[in-house]
Amino acid sequence: MKAFYKFIIILYCVSTCKSFLLADATFPYSIDYFDFYEDGKLFLAQASEEEPTFYFIKTNWQSDLKTIYYWQGYTRKNINAKSFNSHIFDATTYQNYLLLLAKDNNDIIVSIFDKSSESSYKKTIDSNLNLYPRNINIRWLESSIKNSLFFLIDKKLYKLTIHSKQNFEIKHIADNVISAKVLQNSKNSLAFVEKNTENGILYTINIDNIEDKKFVARTNLLGNIDLKEIQNYLVIINASENRNSSLLQFVDMANKSIINSIWLQANLNYIDFTPSDNHLYTLIMEKSGYKLLKIALTELNKPENWQYISLPNDLFRSKKIKILNGKLFLFFENSIAFLDKNLSIELLDYFNFNEYLTADFDIIYKNNYLILSSKNECLILTIQENMFWFLNRQIRNTGNSIAYIILIIIILILYRRYRGQAILLNTLLDLPSSGFVFLINRTGKLVRANEDGRSILGISPQVILKKQFAYYFKNERTKVLAEIIEKGLTSRISFQQKVNIVQENIHKEWFCSLIPLRNITGRFSGVVLTGVDITKELEKKTMTNWAQLAHDMQTNLSTIRLNAEQIESDNENNIQRKNKIIYQAKILMQRVRDIVTVGRDDKLDRVTVNSVNFCNEIRQEFDDELFEDIEFILEVEDFNFICDKPKLLRCVRNAVENGIKAMKNKNGGYITIACHRDIHNIYIAIKDTGEGMDKATQEKIATPFFSTGRNEGGSGIGMMIMKRVAEIHGGKIIINSIKNEGTEIIIQFPDMLRRKKINA
Repeated sequence: MKAFYKFIIILYCVSTCKSFLLADATFPYSIDYFDFYEDGKLFLAQASEEEPTFYFIKTNWQSDLKTIYYWQGYTRKNINAKSFNSHIFDATTYQNYLLLLAKDNNDIIVSIFDKSSESSYKKTIDSNLNLYPRNINIRWLESSIKNSLFFLIDKKLYKLTIHSKQNFEIKHIADNVISAKVLQNSKNSLAFVEKNTENGILYTINIDNIEDKKFVARTNLLGNIDLKEIQNYLVIINASENRNSSLLQFVDMANKSIINSIWLQANLNYIDFTPSDNHLYTLIMEKSGYKLLKIALTELNKPENWQYISLPNDLFRSKKIKILNGKLFLFFENSIAFLDKNLSIELLDYFNFNEYLTADFDIIYKNNYLILSSKNECLILTIQENMFWFLNRQIRNTGNSIAYIILIIIILILYRRYRGQAILLNTLLDLPSSGFVFLINRTGKLVRANEDGRSILGISPQVILKKQFAYYFKNERTKVLAEIIEKGLTSRISFQQKVNIVQENIHKEWFCSLIPLRNITGRFSGVVLTGVDITKELEKKTMTNWAQLAHDMQTNLSTIRLNAEQIESDNENNIQRKNKIIYQAKILMQRVRDIVTVGRDDKLDRVTVNSVNFCNEIRQEFDDELFEDIEFILEVEDFNFICDKPKLLRCVRNAVENGIKAMKNKNGGYITIACHRDIHNIYIAIKDTGEGMDKATQEKIATPFFSTGRNEGGSGIGMMIMKRVAEIHGGKIIINSIKNEGTEIIIQFPDMLRRKKINA
């Protein structure tokens, strides 16, 4: 216990010296954690400066519905909630209203929610809109003009004009729109880029006369497009998909022409402008670390005049650059900084964003609150002024040597007394990067668990550990892990063991290793339990073995079928037996070909295929006489793509066969074979009007060897093959199904032919 108190005293001295002497991390401002929301997105209404209205749309994981929470002020006064019985695609705020783009039955609607009356007013946008595929882009634009807001639905641009919460109208502006921007410096104007074959065309319109669109310029489409406004210029940022670079084209809005263009080694998140002084800012990475690049718009073609500002060397993995309220914010994975107009660092604080935000985030800076909101999380930080930062800076400049001597002495004392902690940390660093890791001390308390470990236990990152391990390993699926830990604490020796754990209704095989830990004196200090998921490796090995067996079986099956076909008999019973033998041999040979086609290796023999010919070939394999109750519908765009044709034909054929089987009890129906593409991917969809699947069946459908048709001879291999073919093409299988209505299987994979054209 005395050693413990000594350790606390030393830690206190270190923290005091660090805050007072090491002023490298001390600046005029610092950040502090204020609040965190998860499983939803936060929206801020700008109507009141002192007490803004907040809306938080929280996902209900048991259904597709949402709950809207709303309150006043940062301290959450007068909090209320309301359920919204529709799927919400995106939301924004206007005055104190919450505006929603949502799905109502099969229609997309605009809904205005008024918190004062707790009522919603909705209007259908266009009943003819196609919601296929489900991942279409539906979003609001950032800014508004007067009482008009704008939104995109699958590249269709619309205008929403609000006269009151009950009186609003929606108008269609343009199609094939890939980016749009409300222009603040051009009165009542909106700029947008339309996709035209391989090019993009920039137009502007006056919002009072949306039918009169004016041509401005033409631009190439390299990947993602963004528009930014700086005084009388509009900048088209064309970010390349395949490399970290962007083409910036500067458009003179007065003369309607591109006057300049430059390439920058940065993506969309690392570029911003200051309208006040006509400068461009971006982050670049060099061997020595990150640098901030400042370029005057008058010197775009003079690289020798560009200004480079070095940043601290310990900044790690940049995430975003943003100019807000005259301050230049820089976000990194481990820190946040902002600079004043003279590019002096006013704030540099270290903060681990990965603990809170798992996706790209929007930024709001208001009343010294910094709000970072992603699709499923929101983090609120406060920016506080450091009163004695200048004094600390002076002490650092004059007493730097003394500070380092004191710190070195303290570090040596800590190293001698508590180097056992370093051994534990080094052991953790040497463990594999994938799989779960648990650290249990010698008294049986769970000290550390990585992200996968917490997932296995079913606990969130906010749950505090340091309790006996049995408290966390109490459910049935973790019982076997608890037994391994108990054995390790008792025996204190290393061993390995394979275990089966059910996670998200899927059986997974794990290879577990238990390692005892000892400190510098050799005293036992705990155990580390690691686990690596080997499910995919076992599946692949099994599939390979099956492929070899299936290859050997083909000759035998062919012999059986050939001999059965040559049997001649006038007896009706013998003829029926002969036909049954031939039919069953045909089914077995088809399954054998499935396994041989996909299971032998992952190599792709890519060829160029026409989409129309490909889908017609699939259609022709299903004879109308054999499937007289099935009507086949083709919805195919005409284009070429690259794939391994035999493997992909087998994948799509299995999907069609599954659809036909699903309609067996319905006396026929429709099979729709669709094929289209977007700028990134190819989509081949097979849709039936069969029995559909409930949610529980959909969760199990990806489980190896699971089949809904066991009674009809189903083996579950077909779905494994479909999934494997999609994966080796770099894609995935998407399943949409509604019970008693039908199922849609979408095979999505990258458009390699279009990527080759872009790279060329």
